Amino acid sequence: MGIRNARSSDKNLVLDFCTDTFEWGDYIDRTWDEWISDQSGLLLIFETTSFHSKLRPQPIAMIHIIKCPRNILWLEGLRVNKNYRKKGIATKLLNYCINYGIRKGINEFGALVSQDNFASQKMLEKMGFIQLFDCVYYNIRLEKLVLNNEPLNRYTTKFSTSLDIKVPKLIDIPEIQTYLSKNDSCKSFHKYFDSWRFCDLDSGFFNLLSLVQNNELLLIVNQNKEIVEVIILKYMTKKLEKLHNEVILQISYLNCFELSIFFKLTCLLFKKYFNNDSYTNVYFFLPVSANLEKILNSESIISHENFYLYAKNI
Repeated sequence: MGIRNARSSDKNLVLDFCTDTFEWGDYIDRTWDEWISDQSGLLLIFETTSFHSKLRPQPIAMIHIIKCPRNILWLEGLRVNKNYRKKGIATKLLNYCINYGIRKGINEFGALVSQDNFASQKMLEKMGFIQLFDCVYYNIRLEKLVLNNEPLNRYTTKFSTSLDIKVPKLIDIPEIQTYLSKNDSCKSFHKYFDSWRFCDLDSGFFNLLSLVQNNELLLIVNQNKEIVEVIILKYMTKKLEKLHNEVILQISYLNCFELSIFFKLTCLLFKKYFNNDSYTNVYFFLPVSANLEKILNSESIISHENFYLYAKNI
């Protein structure tokens, strides 16, 4: 038994035990090629020998790790062949990753766990991880979107226009930095979501400049043009059939804990992108308290699931 770097020849053997991890299947078949070729991450295999494999080592578990900004090591894709579970293999893989991170000078480890995955929650907590955040993921289909049984363009005219969306420019960056440094909710939760990973929000000038230049930053302002919310966006392409792709908008940072303005803010976002044919879906990761099922029609919510964000500091 041992842990080693994954090889291309491992792919089919690993995918054989990564087919029914969740009710809907698994995503490892869609990420394997990217993970194994990405030099910024590490795809690890736990292998063993068995009678059926004629004593040749066989992969029975895997995990992927990748370094995120601000010296965080993200843990993802932990899988163990069901025939080898409850033997401490997952713990051995995690310990290997933690020791690897410590040798590389990592300050924090992070992982996202489904609310229903009690075994992983218990394992992480036993290893010193703490639960930072309780959140819910939404996949919203824009063409099916209805708010409170009314079409969006009709419904959004009913609420106060005291909030508005502003596309920031270079000159706005100092004001954005001031808002992020003084806002209490920004201080208490300073992470953003990107490709199923939570990373620390870097409010440095050059990072914000990059977001502005890439059109990945929006501001919510009040009637006095003061910032009341900062939103980070990511644009994703989902490949479907040949010559046809879906462009998906991911809301990566929406740090709104005031429910009194959350509803208005959400409506503003939906209104901005609802009539834009460039986007098919919107992905949200939101606090559990922001219950979109209360205002959205069920047909527009393609999927939603609750998760816990775990972290371990060194």
